[in-house]
Order: sequence, then C-alpha cells, then structure tokens
Amino acid sequence: MSREEAAEFTAYVRREGRVTIPKELRDALIIKEGNLVKCKIIKVRAH
Repeated sequence: MSREEAAEFTAYVRREGRVTIPKELRDALIIKEGNLVKCKIIKVRAH
C-alpha cells in the first residue's frame, strides 16, 4: 500500500454534523478507529 491512497464518495451530514465513511471504503483503505484521515469537504447541494 502506498503512503497516501485516496477515494471519493458522497455522504449525508447526520446528527451533530457527523459524516460516516462507508464501511467498504474503510475496509479497502484499512482505516481503523483512531486513524487520522484527511478530508476535503465540498457542498454538492443545499437541502
């Protein structure tokens, strides 16, 4: 696995501003609790 791998996905903002990374993506990138991840947020539509 390279030092930095990336993926793009869309997610809804949930209660208290939480956003969930899909399990399939966490598994593919081996993201575990306590890992630090870099996020880029772009609003795609207003609700």
